[in-house]
Amino acid sequence: MVMGEITAPRSWPRTESPDPDAFGDYKIHEQLGVGGMATVHRAERKVGGVRQRVALKRLLPNIGSDPELVKLFLDEAKLVSHLHHRNIAEIYDFGSVADEYFLAMELVAGPTLKQLLQHSSSTVGLIPYPIALNLLMQVCDALAYAHDRTDERGQPLHLVHRDVSPSNIVISSNGVVKLIDFGVAKTTSSHTQAGIIKGKLGYIAPEYLADNGLDRRADLWAVGVIAYELLCNQRLFQADDDFEVMRHVRSQPITPPSRHNPDMPIELEAIVMTALERDPARRWQNASALRNALAGVGGASTNAEVMEWVDWALQLGAGKLRPVRGSRPLTAQADMLAAEPLIPALSDAVQLSLPPTVKLQQCAIPAIRLPLPANPTPPPVFAPRVRYQPRPLMPRMPPIGAAMIARRNQRRIALPLFLILLGGIASALTVPMLYRMLVAQLGL
Repeated sequence: MVMGEITAPRSWPRTESPDPDAFGDYKIHEQLGVGGMATVHRAERKVGGVRQRVALKRLLPNIGSDPELVKLFLDEAKLVSHLHHRNIAEIYDFGSVADEYFLAMELVAGPTLKQLLQHSSSTVGLIPYPIALNLLMQVCDALAYAHDRTDERGQPLHLVHRDVSPSNIVISSNGVVKLIDFGVAKTTSSHTQAGIIKGKLGYIAPEYLADNGLDRRADLWAVGVIAYELLCNQRLFQADDDFEVMRHVRSQPITPPSRHNPDMPIELEAIVMTALERDPARRWQNASALRNALAGVGGASTNAEVMEWVDWALQLGAGKLRPVRGSRPLTAQADMLAAEPLIPALSDAVQLSLPPTVKLQQCAIPAIRLPLPANPTPPPVFAPRVRYQPRPLMPRMPPIGAAMIARRNQRRIALPLFLILLGGIASALTVPMLYRMLVAQLGL
């Protein structure tokens, strides 16, 4: 519903606004985001004597007069109010106040993945793949829960988020990923108008653009695009206009991510390229299978390390630290890391629906079959200062500068030699001539 950034700062000011606006039971403070349909403000209310901070999402006045858009807004509130998962932002309340519709959702303090990617590209460069693995696994956990959700009668909803993108993934201050904005989600009971595309074009699955039906595998395509951008720190499908973006999504050859990040494991590349299969039948068939494949790579960071690394990276923009490519902070307390639980393993009862043999596209690496166990063990606990050591920033001469200096040194040697040779040739030519002229003048 709201296409802006619905995020909150990592820490709150100690003093509130002196005269916050009242909206029903809520006191409204600063604005967090605004879009074409709604605004989002930080708000609070007292529940049982306890002050509860929320993100209050309110429809714009001109949108509130459209019954169809109001229904879409309330459908989102009703849908997400039935989703209770640590990786999905909760809905606490929804309704209307003086004909103004609202929903109060969990206030997540932290940056969106989009903000982190943009910040990292100008500071630390590539995000370490152990951090990326953790973030991707948490997104898969959220989608696995949402995709398998049932209604009141126990019937599967077959829910599809349709807008899984970096701007809708928030990294909270404790390292837990939150998936937000189910405003364009689709269930078996909802219908999509023909010719209308909902979601961000750079993350929409090719079958959605071709109007060939839509299921949970469309969200897994979006996870593949996000994984590519996390590992390569650059957009996968980007162009000057929407039609060009759609053309790239349909047919642009996808360069293997190892071309941009040679340090990533080859197994991880195969997983990402499988998620980016344009044929849904060759893609990962459910989020659980994709999540377990990522866990099989091993080496994922814990939530505490994600929190630590994100805080460190964000500090670089404030000039507190000197950026060193490939390095990471190592300041977490040992007891905090030991107490941080790993991402819980999926239930043994989960039936994996794995795609056929994984094949890499546009890559000289031979096709491989991923070693995916039926019940993969959780990734090992991260060992600070041992498993991931920062790379020293070694000064090196750029190739172009080195070539220029080499040519300059060659000129310093070659020019004097050339002048000496030229002087010798000139002497060899002029001395006999001068001798003959001297003989002729003296009459000898």
